[in-house]
Amino acid sequence: MIVTRAHSLPQTSPESAGFWPRATPFRAQSPALRETLEAEFNIAQMRALARLWDIPLKGASRNGFVEQVAQALGERVARMRSEPEALLEGLPADQAELARRLLTARDHELPVPRTLISNLWSRQAGSGADRSLSETLDALRRRALIFPTNRYTGYRDVYYQWLPLAASGGNVPVISWAIASATSANDLSTIANRQSPIANFLDAFEMFLDAVISTGIQIRPALARHTQAGSIAWLKRWEHNKDEAQRLLNSRPGWAPDPRSGIGVPVASWLSPDARAMLENQTGLPGAECAFLFAIAAVLQLIEAPNVSGDAPAPEAGRRVRARMDAIEAWYALSHEQRFLRAWRAWQESVPDAIEAELAMRHAPFKLMRAIGAREMGPLDLGAEWCALRRYLFRVLRGLPRQQWIDWPALRRALFDFHPDCAWTFMPPDHWWFASPDGLIRLQHSRYDEWMRSIGAVLAAALHGPLQWFGLIEAEEMAADCVRNGAENALVAFRVTDVADWVMQAQIAASASDLSAAHPLPPLPAAARPQPRTTAPVMWLDAATWHLPPAPERAGFIAFARKIGEPTEAPFTYRLTPASIQAALREGITVEQVAAQFEQFGAPAPEAALHQFRSIAERYGRARVYESLAVLQLSDDYALPELLANTTLAQAIVCQISPRAVVIRPENLDELVREFVERGYTPTVM
Repeated sequence: MIVTRAHSLPQTSPESAGFWPRATPFRAQSPALRETLEAEFNIAQMRALARLWDIPLKGASRNGFVEQVAQALGERVARMRSEPEALLEGLPADQAELARRLLTARDHELPVPRTLISNLWSRQAGSGADRSLSETLDALRRRALIFPTNRYTGYRDVYYQWLPLAASGGNVPVISWAIASATSANDLSTIANRQSPIANFLDAFEMFLDAVISTGIQIRPALARHTQAGSIAWLKRWEHNKDEAQRLLNSRPGWAPDPRSGIGVPVASWLSPDARAMLENQTGLPGAECAFLFAIAAVLQLIEAPNVSGDAPAPEAGRRVRARMDAIEAWYALSHEQRFLRAWRAWQESVPDAIEAELAMRHAPFKLMRAIGAREMGPLDLGAEWCALRRYLFRVLRGLPRQQWIDWPALRRALFDFHPDCAWTFMPPDHWWFASPDGLIRLQHSRYDEWMRSIGAVLAAALHGPLQWFGLIEAEEMAADCVRNGAENALVAFRVTDVADWVMQAQIAASASDLSAAHPLPPLPAAARPQPRTTAPVMWLDAATWHLPPAPERAGFIAFARKIGEPTEAPFTYRLTPASIQAALREGITVEQVAAQFEQFGAPAPEAALHQFRSIAERYGRARVYESLAVLQLSDDYALPELLANTTLAQAIVCQISPRAVVIRPENLDELVREFVERGYTPTVM
């Protein structure tokens, strides 16, 4: 006789799968500090490292030294959350300046190529006067700040890796642009009295989502593909102009096209012109901002996706897509701070659309080109380049003075002098580039006038577009400058708002493992908080249907509602059905719980709905699922009738599985085992 305790396993509902593609993740695997120190430093070097950082070592064990140094460096990195310059304390000026330049030019998670280090060093004021770049790198290496690495398998170069800086929350030291970017007194006098309101992203995004929920969105038709696109590697994954592809195929009769040849990369939102016009009318927002909001909503999977895959890079032509109501409800159940940070992260890390390039091309025409021989580069890899450029621009903002108007032409020149190749983080310039509008002449980013027409224009579009729409900056335009530059809406000056500082604080808080209580997100600045909206009440529409508008305080109730009801076609509306009630019963939900939940939110359930729930519960299946049961297994077919006659087993049986096995209630188990022993049986409890 064997008695087996069988406990119910926790059931988890998988998250809804996302469909819209995301840019290729950019973070590299961070090395473990202790292992790196163990591999890089012998005991004498470890003592020298401790002296450089004023770390008092105890004992004489090398492993002990490694632990003590790693702990001290870890504490210094953790202190960067509030003091980013803590990383550079005690460094000579040239080493500290090089470190700031590297951490501004490139994500600290990424390995740094020697070529980039050399370029930044050569542009550093006063560099090379006292020591060479190699000596400076060796000095940083002796301080355990940067190490050679073989983890990166990208373009041919020598790579270095920063010590792990994850504990800093990304609050790394960056370059200060106070001198190069300050506006003159004359400029200040012309704009100081202009009080333009800071854009409110959450309000705009909410209007956009309301429009999508109401009418859906029309996706633009994809470009017609070349007839051989399915078999040609450099066409297969990319949207392209079929006539341009045919010219390339015919460029060398009898031979394959030159791998260095370029083909244009279409730059356009997936919104159709009709969809833009409709959204403009519904929201009152510019069409360009609607395309920006669409890109974020798509990456957040708030909009259902058409067929988008590696083999079919374009959505089905002209298809209308709708909002994903389950994702929308989860979105509205988040706090304002959580929503803003998620949208910001999506734009910085996931949105592959070349939004800024599309905006820039309206005023500075150029063409994006890619080499047909760069077969390892896909559309999402190019999307990662746009995301890296956005993160770079945010690091630039962090180094700008607050409460002061910034002269954009002056800052633009400073950015060119600092890092003209900022658009290429993962791929080299011979993989993709900017060209003249006809695609025949490659723009040289080493020349300031051509850099301004390409990368500089993209940076200006990012400031005047997404960063202003997020509310991180206030932008200013001047008619005189527009005339002088021959462009509309020319960006002249801007200033960084409190929202930019909030974003940095929120990213630091979000990097903590626990956001619930120990590290909550800081409250949004008043300018970024959405306008108060009266949340519609929970309301029963009939005896089986109720309307449940989302709100942060209703997050748990929404999850409960989705367990007991089925979503209808109307937004935020659910219906009780026999199938949904049975699903709720399988979850262990009782009619009393249903009544209590609706009472709590001021919408008592109709008696007809509760009666339907009770009647189905009373008739609910002859075989039921219990959270905790026990199974009695017998050795022969005659034991069960004997036990039923001589013990209280009949009162404990839930169901009989076979002549030798029955399911019993666990609360009766101990009493049954005692009875079995008294009557000479020898049960084994497992």
